[in-house]
Amino acid sequence: MIKNIVIDGNNLMYRAYHKFKTKSRKGIDSSAAYGFPYILRSLINQQKADKVLVVFDGKKDKNRLAIHPGYKGTRGAKKKARDFDQEQFISQQGDIKKMLKALGVPVIHKSNREADDLMWLYTRKAKRKGEAVVIVSTDKDFNQLLSPNISIWHPWKNKRITHKNLINVYGYTPEQCVDYLSLVGDKSDNIEGKKGFGDKTTLKFIKEYGSLLKYIRGAGEEMNKFTRSEAKELYNMNRALIDLRFFARTYLKGEKINIKSSGKIDRKELAIICSKYDISTFTDDSFIKTFKNLK
Repeated sequence: MIKNIVIDGNNLMYRAYHKFKTKSRKGIDSSAAYGFPYILRSLINQQKADKVLVVFDGKKDKNRLAIHPGYKGTRGAKKKARDFDQEQFISQQGDIKKMLKALGVPVIHKSNREADDLMWLYTRKAKRKGEAVVIVSTDKDFNQLLSPNISIWHPWKNKRITHKNLINVYGYTPEQCVDYLSLVGDKSDNIEGKKGFGDKTTLKFIKEYGSLLKYIRGAGEEMNKFTRSEAKELYNMNRALIDLRFFARTYLKGEKINIKSSGKIDRKELAIICSKYDISTFTDDSFIKTFKNLK
């Protein structure tokens, strides 16, 4: 079976940026520019991948912003609080894209689309073709997509998450993921859940009622602190923000994934970018060999 690795580009860039503290001889920060291709090669070899796709975030989706104007509203503040150099990061992102292209790795980036949605569209397409997909990300939103053909590799924990072990890792199944995130909320995206519903309360609720929809439709006794009408309001808003399948059916009809890659190594372009950061490793045959073997 053909195995695809789908990389959450921004997510892995943050990982590389904070893990590798490297600079060129001229003092140019190269943390992400060096760390991203280095980690990517390790992932390809580790996962025995046949195909690789890297997806980068565009702007916040206008449909989600229409539903929740504060959607992802805390991200800029967090970056500033961490003394995060946004300009430096974006500059390296551009060079990483050029490096990936020079290594024959396809990259998708649409200015009006979020990476999660594009990754789901590609993953769905690969699944229909009977191919296996490994999603590389720390984002818990992808837990809802787990199936026999789809797994997740958590790059920080070096852990594989599957549709079978998810309940042991987080306490819920792939089918329960959207309800879980809807109830506890998602701080990283500034999505509020139900006040007073933490991890334990949420898991207890799901176990007792089965799902938010079943509760809304009359399962069990109605809770005083969380009425069915409150549950319906929360369900309607957060499902549109969190449920990738629902969002695709509602807002991405006819959306196509166009992958452009020659599949060829451009050593000249690769050398030009690497020279900017004083990186010699990526032009070595031993490094390039991994990317030559991709389909």
